[in-house]
Amino acid sequence: AGKLPMLLVGILMLVYVVWRGMTNPDAFLSANTNDPNRGQEIFEKNCAVCHEPKQGVPLKAPVLGFYGQEFRLTDRELVETAKEGGHQLPEEAREELSAEQKQEIEKLRETMRKTAAKLSKQELRDVVVFLKGSWTSDAQLEHWMLSHQPKD
Repeated sequence: AGKLPMLLVGILMLVYVVWRGMTNPDAFLSANTNDPNRGQEIFEKNCAVCHEPKQGVPLKAPVLGFYGQEFRLTDRELVETAKEGGHQLPEEAREELSAEQKQEIEKLRETMRKTAAKLSKQELRDVVVFLKGSWTSDAQLEHWMLSHQPKD
């Protein structure tokens, strides 16, 4: 007699999780629904000129993951960061730069905004999924956990 209510609760929880994943604008992007191989091609064609994998080029563009906190962003925030031209440097870091360096960074950010604007929403998602594959397993797990917490 006690199995039916437990089964019903389990089914309702599963329906809720699926519904939330389908309706949540910050839903987790995965290789199941996006193409990391296509993301790699897009990245190499459009982004690798400035973002060299695993090694940053000073005053060119940082390695993605340069700040070490990208995994703390939702997938939607990662896509929006690309559209906005990357991260804004922290104020204390900006204070150490010359006027020429600040101008160069702004040029790079504008280039990134223009590049992201040429890509479709699906292409940006594919790039995000490709880049997430380069994160450590700990970063991927923390990102997954943060992305699946309900919003207040």
